[in-house]
Amino acid sequence: MYYQNYTDAMMKGLLHQLPANTHKYQRGVLGIFAGSDRYPGSATLCAEAATRTGSGYTYVVTTEQAAPLIWYRHPSITVLSEQAQNGALPKNAYDDASELIEKSDALIIGPGLTVTDDTCRIVERICKTYTGPCVIDADGLNCLIALANDESGPRGQICQGANAAARILTPHAGELERMLVLCTSRGPNGREGYQVFDVIRQRGELEEALRSHIDRTENTGVYEHIAKAMKLACDLDCIVVAKGPLTVIASQERISVSDIGTPALAKAGSGDVLTGIIGSLAAQGVAPFDAAVLGVHLQGLAGRLAQGAWGQRGVCAEDVITAIPAVMRDFFGF
Repeated sequence: MYYQNYTDAMMKGLLHQLPANTHKYQRGVLGIFAGSDRYPGSATLCAEAATRTGSGYTYVVTTEQAAPLIWYRHPSITVLSEQAQNGALPKNAYDDASELIEKSDALIIGPGLTVTDDTCRIVERICKTYTGPCVIDADGLNCLIALANDESGPRGQICQGANAAARILTPHAGELERMLVLCTSRGPNGREGYQVFDVIRQRGELEEALRSHIDRTENTGVYEHIAKAMKLACDLDCIVVAKGPLTVIASQERISVSDIGTPALAKAGSGDVLTGIIGSLAAQGVAPFDAAVLGVHLQGLAGRLAQGAWGQRGVCAEDVITAIPAVMRDFFGF
């Protein structure tokens, strides 16, 4: 594993101006399993962020009660409405969406999903069968944790199904801590990620990148945060976006960090927005690790722009979504 510093020039090279003859399916088909009767807004925020980031065709699989909010807010987004089971998606939602899934360039599962036996089975099935990039967030992660804690469940193997290296997990600090249970299949100590982190620190590759962040925030807890992200990424062979004042993007091969965000983003719905941005970039053909790094950067820029308009305390997730097109236009120049 090595540390990679992404410059603006590197990130600007990840997306290109659209050809004149482009049609919507060439711009990326993104499927989103999200929302529930209790949390209808999460699906809407995620889907809006994805569409504003540029995916050409975005569809959402959600409950009948959550669907009208998406139709009202963004009628260009396709919605597959399912009759809820215990207030959440029924397990047959995957089969109902199978034709769309086959056409999808990337999937998202988790925002506002609610953890039930049925949603856990949907997450499990996607992990085992879907080979494209897949962003797992929020209750998608909680479903993985529930499956791992089930004595009859698959534990770490749940993330080692079809093309695990293209899987992007987006935990906040609390979820990251709970997700370490997924690493138990690698033995009781599970030191692999920590050992790699120690080696990288000794080489000094990360220290310089962290110095200004720690000086500015006095956030010395970043070392443990990074080590846990690396442990999860190494053990599960997936990409981990460990969110926080310093966001860590880690895989088995490399690690990057970003503190471009602002405290204005510390508000309900921001995680749904980030998930939509990353999923959209992956659907548009950006490699999964690059999509994670670029997505974190773009959300940070959008948060700063929204903060300039609404102030640090007044920003809502909806304001960040509104800022995405202007940020992308200014950053990429098209």
